[in-house]
This record gives sequence, structure tokens and C-alpha cells, in this order.
Amino acid sequence: MDQAAPSAFASRRRGKAGTRDRSAVWRALPAARPSRTRGTGRGPAAGARLIARAVILHRPCTPRHAIAVVGPSASGKSTLCKSLCQVARVRLVECDAHYLSREACPTFDLASLPWPGGSLPSPLAARGNADTNVPEAIDWGSVRAELQSAMKEAADADEVVLVDGMLLLADHPGAHSVHKLCRETILITPNHHDERAVHTLMMRKFTRSHLGKPSYAERGLAEVDYKVYWDMFVWPKWKEHGVLRAGSFDKSPLQLDALVLPSDQVAKVLATGWFSLRS
Repeated sequence: MDQAAPSAFASRRRGKAGTRDRSAVWRALPAARPSRTRGTGRGPAAGARLIARAVILHRPCTPRHAIAVVGPSASGKSTLCKSLCQVARVRLVECDAHYLSREACPTFDLASLPWPGGSLPSPLAARGNADTNVPEAIDWGSVRAELQSAMKEAADADEVVLVDGMLLLADHPGAHSVHKLCRETILITPNHHDERAVHTLMMRKFTRSHLGKPSYAERGLAEVDYKVYWDMFVWPKWKEHGVLRAGSFDKSPLQLDALVLPSDQVAKVLATGWFSLRS
């Protein structure tokens, strides 16, 4: 009923106890009020309007919906979310804020990869063996708790909650518990069958400074070594837990090309009608 409701229902109030402000809904439904100038307002149409009004008044408030934003590292998830925050009524939950400590993450033996120089390059050795590309590296319980809180707050503000996370599509109970709260999914990725597109994304990641850390290029890692790291570790993990999982759900995601201009991505997302724009 929420999707088909008139725009007057978009502005919802909740009282201190979490119930609807009846006067606000009453004002939003003038057709449901008995007419003071046209008799009693009886008849099938008036009855239907009164039933609709009763349903809306007594229906519990449901949190505003959430949208998952999923993509590999350096695909532009954060850029898209920040851009949407500027133009639409949204709030943001970031899975990156809920990673376990590196000591608690699963590990991957990077030294076992076929490095051109015969041994693990020092910039990657300094990184350590923590595997943050798997769903077991995230505290999904805390993600879900933050999302549920954000959705309740968003219901009062007519906002949509964006959930930014690389691993939201993973076949993992924690990821499932968060993703099932999302009404829609936005998938940002290059065509994984296009080697040139994947290489372009790899170079973006290789040369990108992120979260206050210098890029791998700035840390002195050779491009040939980073390609081994990407081809045999980063990209296979994304395919396993991300893009190859996209067809496993009842509703197909909205797909965005990670290599197009951010403004084009924003325009495509806003064209869905999922968001209310800021005034």
C-alpha cells in the first residue's frame, strides 16, 4: 500500500509513543471526512474511504525503506552515496565502519601467490594477511543494529537509508540479515567479462589514496606486483561474493557501470523515483 499511496501520505508524523499523529493523517485524507455540506457522506465510495482511513490510522508505522549499494573496491560506491546525500533525502550506513580488527579477520597467505620477484613485495607484507574481502571480516550484527536504528529515524524524516557495502550480496547469514532489510539494490561494477574494463578499475585502485592512506603506487609497489594481487586475490573475491551473486535474489539490482561519470550514475539512480529530493 505504501508504494501506491498518494503523495499526501509521504509526510508522516509519529507521536512520542511511536504512533501516527491522527490529525496529520486526517488532514491528508479530506475525502474520508464526512462532508458538512453534502449530507452524511454515506454510500459505497464514502464507506471505502472511511475503511482506508481506518487502516491508515491504526496501521503501525513502518520504517522508511533501505537501499543496498554494492560494488568492488574503487567502484565509486562512496562517491555515489555522498552525491545522493547532497541532492536527496537520504542517510547513510557504511559497512566499512563495522570491520573486525585485523587480528580478528580471517587470513589469506599472500606469500603463496606467484610473485614476479619470487617473494612477497614489502608494501604488501606491511599490509599483513588479514582478509577483508570476505563476509566473515564484518560484524554484521552491528551493521544490522545501525541500519534498523537509521530506518526508524528515517521514517520520521521521509528519508531513504543507503547501505554502502562491498559484501552485502555474499552467501553468509550475517550479510543475508542486512540485505533482506533492503528493498532495492544498486550494483556498481564494470563488466566482469571485459578485461579492459576490469584493468581500468584495477589501475584506479592501484593509484587511489583512500581513508587517509597512500595508494599502493605511492607506497612503492610495482604495477606488475599489484596485478598479481588484484588478479589472484582481490578480483576473485569480488566475483565470488559480489557480482556472481547478483542473480541469486528475487529482484534484480539496478546496475551501474563503475567507469561512467558519477553524475551519470546519480542521474540514473534518481530516475528510479526511489528518493525524495531536498528542497
